[in-house]
Amino acid sequence: MEALRQDSSEAGPPRPPSRLAESRRWVKRTDRLARWTIVGGGIGVIVAVLLILILIGAESVPIWQGAKGRFAGAMRFATEASDPILTVFSDPYGTTYVVLRTSGIFQEVDRKSARVVRTIPAPGAEGKTVTAVGRIASRDYLALGFEDGRAAILSARLRVDFGAGGRTSTFDARLAAQAQVLPEGTPVRRIAAVREDWGNLILASSGEANLVAVKLPEEEEDALPGAEPATPSLEDLSARLAGARVTGIAVGETGQEAAAATEAGTFLPLGVDAEGSIVPAELLTVEPEDPSPVTAVSFLLGGQSVILGDAKGRVSSWFRVRSAENQNLRLFRKIHVFEPMPTAVTAIGISTRNKCFVTADAKGDVWLRHNTSDQTLLRFSGSGARSVAVGIAGTGDGLFEFTADGLLSAWSISNPHPETTWKTLFGKVWYEGYDSPQYSWQSTGGTDDFEPKFSLTPLIFGTLKATVYALLFAIPVALGAALYAAVFAAPVVRRLVKPVVEIMAALPSVVIGFLAGLWLAPLVEKTTVGTLLLLPVVPLVTVAAALGFQALPRSARTRFGRLREMALLLAVVVVGAWLAFEIGPWFEQAVFGGDFKAWLYENWQVRYDPRNSIIIGFAMGFAVIPIIFTISEDAFSNVPSHLSAASLALGASRWQTATRVVLPTASPGVFSAVMIGFGRAVGETMIVLMATGNTPIMEWSIFNGMRTLSANIAVEIPEAPFGGTLYRVLFFAAALLFAMTFVVNTAAELVRQRLRKKYEAI
Repeated sequence: MEALRQDSSEAGPPRPPSRLAESRRWVKRTDRLARWTIVGGGIGVIVAVLLILILIGAESVPIWQGAKGRFAGAMRFATEASDPILTVFSDPYGTTYVVLRTSGIFQEVDRKSARVVRTIPAPGAEGKTVTAVGRIASRDYLALGFEDGRAAILSARLRVDFGAGGRTSTFDARLAAQAQVLPEGTPVRRIAAVREDWGNLILASSGEANLVAVKLPEEEEDALPGAEPATPSLEDLSARLAGARVTGIAVGETGQEAAAATEAGTFLPLGVDAEGSIVPAELLTVEPEDPSPVTAVSFLLGGQSVILGDAKGRVSSWFRVRSAENQNLRLFRKIHVFEPMPTAVTAIGISTRNKCFVTADAKGDVWLRHNTSDQTLLRFSGSGARSVAVGIAGTGDGLFEFTADGLLSAWSISNPHPETTWKTLFGKVWYEGYDSPQYSWQSTGGTDDFEPKFSLTPLIFGTLKATVYALLFAIPVALGAALYAAVFAAPVVRRLVKPVVEIMAALPSVVIGFLAGLWLAPLVEKTTVGTLLLLPVVPLVTVAAALGFQALPRSARTRFGRLREMALLLAVVVVGAWLAFEIGPWFEQAVFGGDFKAWLYENWQVRYDPRNSIIIGFAMGFAVIPIIFTISEDAFSNVPSHLSAASLALGASRWQTATRVVLPTASPGVFSAVMIGFGRAVGETMIVLMATGNTPIMEWSIFNGMRTLSANIAVEIPEAPFGGTLYRVLFFAAALLFAMTFVVNTAAELVRQRLRKKYEAI
């Protein structure tokens, strides 16, 4: 033992590790680093996707948050039985109010201090009692009716100035026109007016069964009070009321529509032509089954829809639609019916920003509504007194109400997305100017009174349509090519074809879209019939050539190698395409009278859009083919060779082996390839954007285009105001696009797993 210790002590220090051990440690460290890098990268991808989803959700959720409101304060005006207040209006910010009393006095009131800042006599009202005030088809004007049967149009402007001292409001009133509209001594109780280039039109009634339309030329705004009015022309419309008393008159913002409501529960639409002449229509009953006096009437922003409220609290919206009997005639019809108020509707106020309006009743309740979406957005309980006037601040963030006991109440509101409901996004909506409910996407218009249309249904339809047509072209070509390359082609052909097809995937989408829109679309438009003939002619020529090839002697057929067979097949396809285009003009002349597009419209009412689904099928299919081909070819090549050999040994032909052995066995991979191609087509943007007309229509016709979700986002997002309804809806569309691909891919994976389990025993 002692000797062993001595020997070990004399052995010297330990030897350094061998190169092999050092190499193994380095490999382990590298493997560990690679493993953590891969894990970190995978986690990073998952986190990035989750963050994107959170962002999309955060920007989409607000469109489902309803309107909010809170009481902002109240002030009480001195009420005098001999000098009551007729109307109240405010500046866009709700900081200054102007009231008009029957004595013909305007009072400018500061909301914060609740004091009268200025008192201004109404021009033309000197010594007269104002008995009616009406809205005019110009926001800066008022129509006044007097006790002696006269009427006046005033320029009544509440200007907002921004100076060194902050924001200030200044009210100014001037006489624009005046005329005797009713017999002298007959008070005007209902009034409205129109101001256009041709002059002024005043609609007036004493509150009885009478209605007159008085047209008079424009007077100078600086006309002196008491100046002799211009000579008017009067048209008596009383006979059209069927003996009913007039309860309200309103005109549209454009001055082309007007309406008179009656105590019998009817209203008389009145069109105003380009020269100021009245075009009366039929007297309409608001609630035919249960008539009730119409107590409030007003036109919405844009002047197309008229809002009617009756003594039972019912509220409805009407606008013109095309008559079924006469397509050139447009008649008023009830379109929207809203939730009724507890008592009689006494006042209606409209928004100057969108299709919102507010109604108030005899108890002072105030309800905010939206016309397009049929929503009642907010409800505020009143003081119990009858509402005289109600309105929405010009900025859209406030409401005010004035009651008969002199109380002016104000509310602050937040109502950023009144247009969005499940119905407006996915259902049919009856929009102004349309003859029936429609799915429609039109986010902007040429005027501020445009009614936004945010239906996502035509965009979802367009996405599916583009995908279907692209896959109809891509799947047969890609699977056929993959099956040929994996089973039939010689190795040299496979080594040539597969890289070439895979290189196609590297082509930028914008290049494909550019070529499709500027080269392919005009070419197909010129040779539409020839392009359509490709579908029957090329397969027929190919089959005929194959049959002819099979009829050759075996010795002749064996001279062709695999490469020559492929070249011969390509030549046959080219000949078939050439033949289709050659007989196209003759076929068009013989069958379609020489003009296929005209025949298509005359017989099927289908218009030919040069950038249509045919172009999308070719262009997007060309982009999808490499993905489907590559994955499918790998799936076919990975089928065990003993299965093919066994099939051939049992006497099956190569075609039977390919279709009955190779294809079923590789079906999980083939299905995955098709689904990945589907996902690629669904999310494609640039090709659809450049190769179609981007028209959001819902037709399966191959001769018109579509608009997809992805293309719509690309088109609209640069013009979408940050935080606006369009901005939020586009993010919601992105969430829908993600959900579509997620559901499809999940379902595809489930199917793939079942197919894999079915064939795993082979």
